[in-house]
This record gives sequence, structure tokens and C-alpha cells, in this order.
Amino acid sequence: MKLRKSCIFKNTMFHIPENLSKTSVFFDIETTGLSWRTSHLYMIGCAFYETEKSCQASDDSLDQESDGRWILQQWFLEKPGEEKELLKLFSIFLQEHPWDTLVHYNGTTFDIPYLHNKYQFYDITDPFSGITQDSPEAKGSSPDSFMMSRDLYQEIRPYKKLLGTTSLKQRDLEVCFGLPRDDCFSGGELIDVYQNYLRTGDDTLLDCLWLHNYEDVQNLLPICAGVNAYRELFGGAFHIIEIAHPDESGVQAALTVRLTLSSPLPAPFCAEDDCCMLRAEKNCAVLTIPVYEGELRHYFKDYINYYYLPDEDMAIHKSVGTFVDPAHRKKATADTCYQRAAGSFLPQMQERFSPLFKKNRKDKISWVQTSVIRDNTDDAVMKTYLLDFLQFI
Repeated sequence: MKLRKSCIFKNTMFHIPENLSKTSVFFDIETTGLSWRTSHLYMIGCAFYETEKSCQASDDSLDQESDGRWILQQWFLEKPGEEKELLKLFSIFLQEHPWDTLVHYNGTTFDIPYLHNKYQFYDITDPFSGITQDSPEAKGSSPDSFMMSRDLYQEIRPYKKLLGTTSLKQRDLEVCFGLPRDDCFSGGELIDVYQNYLRTGDDTLLDCLWLHNYEDVQNLLPICAGVNAYRELFGGAFHIIEIAHPDESGVQAALTVRLTLSSPLPAPFCAEDDCCMLRAEKNCAVLTIPVYEGELRHYFKDYINYYYLPDEDMAIHKSVGTFVDPAHRKKATADTCYQRAAGSFLPQMQERFSPLFKKNRKDKISWVQTSVIRDNTDDAVMKTYLLDFLQFI
């Protein structure tokens, strides 16, 4: 069995992303097939943050590093019969270090079940038996779990539309994020490379095996940082730096808000819907919400206390409606209990401001007069209003 351990000094995009948890361990495995029963494990690679100052590497920049650094460690099987020993070493490694989160790419459906079955087959301590998904529900249901699990593939899926890619394989995501890769083999192609290495012992083939797994694991860091950046943006981790309100002349026919983001996005994007448009790049984003000019309706909920006046196409309260000729009034219904208003309106995805207006009573989107948004002085309410649009996108 061979072991390689090296320091990660520079990350292509982020230069050691600051929004990465230093209590996470990133990992990927290489196998000779998809079925654990008919294949075997031949490499495990993992990246983790090490606080020790002594890390052996040839790069002189080590002396300039801080007290801690990201390390990439790999175990490689030269003989298939060493599989059990590798599993033991990896289990000890995970249990002896203070990791609280295991990070992977699509490991939920392959890597973790594969290893879990192998550990059971060899009847040795399984470090994956207590793994739970990284969610509030999972945390609450299994408070004594050994480690949380983050599947970056599952986490990036909600943002697929923003990425503009038809595939979310790790290599395709690396292209979206601008991550270079020297390795040119797929996991499937690498099986033949491994088999050829076992037959020939050619170090050139071994270098290909090291490199493939190394780049798989190394690129998990910027991918995770990118996923974190998306989660932070759409979770409200932004600051409003400028608001341009629509004006009465109609020249500025939209509410435009400039945001600064807590973490840089890995790739620029533009997302557009009927209600809004979001442009984002690196640490900046601009949210544009168009104005609706026209007539809308404000519906009263207690329609039983209103009359509807067909001639005026409006509802009035019964306290006033009793003075109207009965021939010109009707009992209001939920659909006719409204008053009309003309002017400039902005949409709202949730009922944050009032009075609210709609085109039709059952519409999910409501509208508020632009003056109400302009006169708002509560930054927290404004941020919540904007966040509703981000979550809608």
C-alpha cells in the first residue's frame, strides 16, 4: 500500500476559500466497478485542514503559511488483497480526527453505500454507520451521529438553471466554475489504467491514478465554496448597498437594488422571470423588479359585511351601502368585494406590505403601491422583501 500526503497551497479560484468549514473532510474513492460485490476499492483520497505547522512538501511557500493548512492525503492499493487494511486505516483516520462533516460529490448514492457495504462485509468498524444528511431535520433526528454528510451534487441541483449546464457531473461543474484539470481520464477509463499498472508496475500509469483522484478531491474545495456562496446568497447573506426607486416620470420603471454578497460566486449568472431579474457576479448582485402601471384591485376579506355596486364596479361597507338603492346593490362575494386603484405598483411574493392589490383574487402574487416601498424605513423588512424574490428565482 502506498500513502501520499501533500499540502494544498493555492486554490485555482478562491486561494483557500474562507467560507469552508475547517472541521470538514472532503473525500472521493476509486473502484474497479460500480458493484461492491464484484469490484474492489483501490484508492481513497481526502482533503482536510491541519493545524500543525509541520507539513512535509517541497514548496518553499510552506514557510509563509499560517498555523494551519489544507492537506490532501491519498491511500493507494498496490494489491487487491490489501482492501481490508485500507478500510481499517480510513476508519481509524476518520475516528481519530475532530471532523464533524463528511463532504463528497454524489457520495450519497455511490461512495458511502459502497464503503458501508465493504465495512459490513469485512466485519470491521464502519465509520459511516452514523452518517446523517446535513439538514435541520437530520440533525434533530440523530443528535448522536458520528458525522454529518454533505453531498455537493444534491446541494448544487437547485441552482442548475442558474449554471446553464445540462449535466451536473463533477467535471461539467468544474468547467462551469472555471476549474482547470490536467487529468484526462474518466473514472471508468481509469479502471483499465489501474489493471495495466498491476500487470506492469509502470510508474507513469501510477502517476495518472494519483492525479485523477487528487484533482477529484482538490476540486471539491472550490466546488463546496461555490455551493456555499449560492446557499448564502439565496439564504439572505447579503447587504443592500444601493436602492434606486422607480420615479413618477416613468424613466426609472423598476426598483433596482444593488447587493454585496458575503462570499464570491464561482460563475456569473443572470436569472430572469416575469416579476424580477437577478444578475450576479463574484461579490456583487443587482436585483431588478419591474413596475406595473395600470389598475389593480384591493380585496376585502370580510365580504359578508360589504355590498357590491355593479354600476361603479366596487364594493362598499354595509354601514354606507344601506343608503344605496337596493336595485343598484348586491351582496358582495369574495370575488366582487374589492375597490379599484390605478397607479404604479411593485410585486411582492409574500404579503410583506399593505394595502395589497391583485389583478384577480386568487392570484398568488400580490402588488403594493411603489410609494409604500419608497417610504419604507425598516431595512430588515426590505431585506425580507428582496429575499422573497431570490427564493422565488
